[in-house]
Amino acid sequence: MSLSPLFNAYPALQKLIPLVDIPGQQIPTPVTHSLDTPQLWLKHDDLTNAVYGGNKSRKLAFIFGKMQAEGKTRLLTFGGTGTNHGVACAVHSKALGIDCEILLFDQPESESVRKNLQVMQRYGATLRYCGSLLNTVLRFYTLQIHDRLLRRKQTEYLFAGGSSLQGVIAFIDAAFELREQIERGECPVPETIICPVGSSATLAGLTLGVALAGLPSRVIGVRVAPAHLGPFPACTVATVKQLMQKTQQYLLRLQGGIPPFNIPQPVMLDQYYGAGYGVASAAGNQAEQWFRKQRWADGLTVQSECTYTAKALATLRDELATANGPVLYWHTLNSVQGIYSEAEAV
Repeated sequence: MSLSPLFNAYPALQKLIPLVDIPGQQIPTPVTHSLDTPQLWLKHDDLTNAVYGGNKSRKLAFIFGKMQAEGKTRLLTFGGTGTNHGVACAVHSKALGIDCEILLFDQPESESVRKNLQVMQRYGATLRYCGSLLNTVLRFYTLQIHDRLLRRKQTEYLFAGGSSLQGVIAFIDAAFELREQIERGECPVPETIICPVGSSATLAGLTLGVALAGLPSRVIGVRVAPAHLGPFPACTVATVKQLMQKTQQYLLRLQGGIPPFNIPQPVMLDQYYGAGYGVASAAGNQAEQWFRKQRWADGLTVQSECTYTAKALATLRDELATANGPVLYWHTLNSVQGIYSEAEAV
C-alpha cells in the first residue's frame, strides 16, 4: 500500500497507526467535475475498492489494521437490514480471513435492501435479526460486556457505520488526500464539502482533517440517521464533536508530530432527514433524478439511491443554488456493481 497522505504529512505516525492493504483497494480516489453544473465537483469514494467501494472500505483499512495489530480474528458490528456498512464488512472480512457477524435492525424493504442481504449472506457473514434499532444496540453492548467479563479478546466490536477512532482517522487521512489533489491541480479548493451523516465518523474525520490540513473549506454533514435512540443521543452535533474530541486526544497522545490544534464546530443539517431512516423524501427523489442526469468529466457512471444518498443530494442541490465557489460532493455510496451481479446469478 502506498504511504497514506496523513503519514506523508506526519511520517512518525506510520509506525504508530496500523493500516492494512485490503485486496482490491484503490485509494486515492479520483476527483471529477460535472459538465452540466460548473461549480459541482465529485470525490469518488464510491470507488475506494474494486470489489466493493464506498466510505466504509476506506475506514476498514484502518479498522482492520488495528485488529491485526491486536491479534483479533472476529468482527461484530450492526446496521439496518440493507446496511451498506454490513456489506463492506462482509466482503472485506472474507478477503482477509476474518469472521464477520452482523446484528440487523428492521428498515423499510426495498430492492437495495434485498440485494444487500443477498450479498452479506453470499460472503459468509453471520446475520442476526434483532428487530428494532434500540434492541439491536442493546444486544451489541450486552455481547461486548459479556466478552469483557470473560476476558475474551478475539472480537472487535465495531459501532454501526465504522464509527470509531480508526474510522475518523481514515477521513482525516482522506482530507489530506484531497489537499494533495488540490496541490497537484486536480481540483480547486472547495468552498463547501458536503457528505451524508449516519454514524458520524465521516463528518468527524473530514471536519478535523480539513482543519488540520489547513484547507479553508466548510464541511457540511446531512443527517440521514435517527438523532436519538430512545433518550440517548446517536447522531447529533454533540455526538460528532465528542467523537472528534476523542480522536484529537488519541492523536496527540501518540506523539506522532501532530501539534495541538483547535477542534472546529461540526456542521450538520437536520431538515433533510424526512420521515425516518431509510424512508425516501420528495426533495431527495427530485435531487436524485437531477444527480443521475449529470455528465461527469471522467465519463464514469455514478450510483445513487433514493434514501440515504438522496437526502444529501437534496442539500447539495440547494447549496449549489447560492454558492460562490466550487462545491465538492463526497460520494460515499458504492458504485461497484459486480458483487450484485454475482449474487443475482446464484
